[in-house]
Amino acid sequence: MNAVFSYFPQLCREVIFPALKIAFSAFKDFVSGRLTLLINYMKFIKFLQPNIKYKTGFFLIIIALLFILSLAVRFKQFYVWKKSPEIYFVDETPMMSTPDAYLWIKNAKDHKYEKLSSNPLSVPLLSYLLSKLSIFFNDNIYFTGIYIIPILAGLFIVPLSLYFFEIGYPACGILGSLVGSFSSIYFIRTSTGRVDTDVLNLFFPFLASYFILLTIKKRDNLSLFLYPAMVGITMYLFNWWYSHSMVTVYLTILVISLLFNKPGIGTLLFPVIVFFAFSDPISSIAKIRNYSALLSDLGPIATSFIIFIPTVFIIGAIYIGKKNKPAAKKIINILLIVVVFIICLKNYHQLKSMAGDLFNQHFLRIYSIFEATGTSRNMLLDTVTETRYKTISQTLSYIFNRPELTILGFIFFILFSLQHWKKLLPLAPVLAMGLLSFRGSNRFIMFLAPFVGIGYGYIMTLAAASLFSQSKQKIKEMAVYGLCFIFFLTISMKSALSYTPQPSVSTETFRAFTNMKERLNKKSIILTWWDYGWLLEDLTEAELLLTGGASLGSRYTVDLAKALSTGKQTDLFKIKKGGPDNEYYYYLLFTGDMIGKFAAINAIAESADARDVESLDGLIPLNCRAMEKEVLNCGGAVIDLREGILNDKTKIKKAAFVINGYVVKEKQYNHKNGVSLDLLIKDKGVFEVYLMNDSIYYSNFNQLFLLGNFDPTLFEEVYNSSPSARLFRIRK
Repeated sequence: MNAVFSYFPQLCREVIFPALKIAFSAFKDFVSGRLTLLINYMKFIKFLQPNIKYKTGFFLIIIALLFILSLAVRFKQFYVWKKSPEIYFVDETPMMSTPDAYLWIKNAKDHKYEKLSSNPLSVPLLSYLLSKLSIFFNDNIYFTGIYIIPILAGLFIVPLSLYFFEIGYPACGILGSLVGSFSSIYFIRTSTGRVDTDVLNLFFPFLASYFILLTIKKRDNLSLFLYPAMVGITMYLFNWWYSHSMVTVYLTILVISLLFNKPGIGTLLFPVIVFFAFSDPISSIAKIRNYSALLSDLGPIATSFIIFIPTVFIIGAIYIGKKNKPAAKKIINILLIVVVFIICLKNYHQLKSMAGDLFNQHFLRIYSIFEATGTSRNMLLDTVTETRYKTISQTLSYIFNRPELTILGFIFFILFSLQHWKKLLPLAPVLAMGLLSFRGSNRFIMFLAPFVGIGYGYIMTLAAASLFSQSKQKIKEMAVYGLCFIFFLTISMKSALSYTPQPSVSTETFRAFTNMKERLNKKSIILTWWDYGWLLEDLTEAELLLTGGASLGSRYTVDLAKALSTGKQTDLFKIKKGGPDNEYYYYLLFTGDMIGKFAAINAIAESADARDVESLDGLIPLNCRAMEKEVLNCGGAVIDLREGILNDKTKIKKAAFVINGYVVKEKQYNHKNGVSLDLLIKDKGVFEVYLMNDSIYYSNFNQLFLLGNFDPTLFEEVYNSSPSARLFRIRK
């Protein structure tokens, strides 16, 4: 044993101490490495969350400049219109760039001249604004629309910019506004003459999200009342504007946002009650005015509590959150819980239905984005440009014409949202609507565009903070704004800035509709394809069987498509059955735009897939401008009218020569199979040529409209400006 102890010092010196030294060194290196990693991680997090101070006054100037830019670019389009009045004006009336505009214009006229109720809520909000603001434009509803659309289109810039200024990232608001305003789909849908609801469909959701942000950020007594009330009013106005309620969606986001900010039960319930009260203020006021009916409706148990609602609001606004009033706070919380419980109990079935609607119409629709594409779609909706299926690449190109720019910006937004997801929760409904563009209508891409800009704004903020890390706060602030505008100028050529809209209806067709009015009987019903329905109602004051919107689901749509595609004129004659009564006169109207749409019309008649219109049977236009010795040169096609040969190989069965809508000569060729031609002649020259198969040639559409071959026992021609428009009265 003594021998063992005699070797112990040597053992410690040569083995144990060196081993402990190595172990300690390894532990020190391990800890040091982890600390270094942690420090580097914290530095990285700090880098992703730069602390830059911004001045409110200067940023408000930036917002004003953004709005002016949006306004100026859209007014520039109208300046271009003024330089070509023969294309864009009929006398003093400007054309609209969407057929839907005439619905809002007609409603505005009806309200202004008291054809509708004087109650503002009886008319759409857009039409109400057109009606009231027309006093500043010599009572001209058309010019009112032209001038207010650029103003309304840029309003979303204000709440979006203020939102990101509030959370400390104004660059995100700046580039979100610029990219959102000038992305292809939004810029096109809010351009000159586009009098439609799209111009405020970004404004209201962003405004509601901004007020929710203020609710969760301020959380003082006034904020818990004022901002939820503003969210409710915004949702009420949005429903009046767009006729699509999002009250349930924003109620859910308000509750979730409050929950993640750890409020007390009173702090949660009080804003919810305020939001409900103001989301339908007219109804709430009516109930207050009819207080006795309200009490009777709620029942005796609820009556004892409903009396305290005004007290709850008043006391709650004063005492919630006050530390020196704990008893009052508890009383208010109890009263709030009781009132909410009673309301929920009374409206159980309504709330259950609301929850189901929220799940089915919103969450399931968002989930369906990730389902496989290529599922069957409604054939009629596929004839509408904005509802046709688009690939992901095509959808992304509606923001920038280079899809990779869109993808990159959205990736940056995801990086930003990972760092600040709590602050971005109020924006979730807008983002969800943007994601619907990959599954639904391509118009929803306008909701996604600002988020792409937000992503780029975040990167500009990081770049400025990194490049000017040692500079003063003022220099950093100016650097952020400067990088934003430099970046936008760089990518602006990839946006839609150079776009100028075209009229949705030609001036010739507009004049034709105006001239038709005096040819119609007092009680007239016009049957035509739905695109110009609202314009016809506005100009002719006649009724339309098909106008658009809900008309897509009407049986008349399919019936008319079939009747136009067949060769039996009695099929067109029979469509009038089922109308109001025998006092009405029925008219059949053909318009020049239907030539290009006939392939889709024919597809509907045959229950075919209307998406791939180019592969369907229709009237194929040929650009023919020169004819020598009965040989037509039509760009890449050569037509020999002597032998009936197209491009030396395709046989022609017949050719109809048409002047002013009537066949003056029909030439038959000795070919059993082949195509047919309509040659429209004006001033002794061919100005339009249409190539078609035999069934299209003998269709009611071609025979009545372009060739003027109609049964006089069934139809009476009352107006002819072919190929712009042609009107027949259907005999009784």
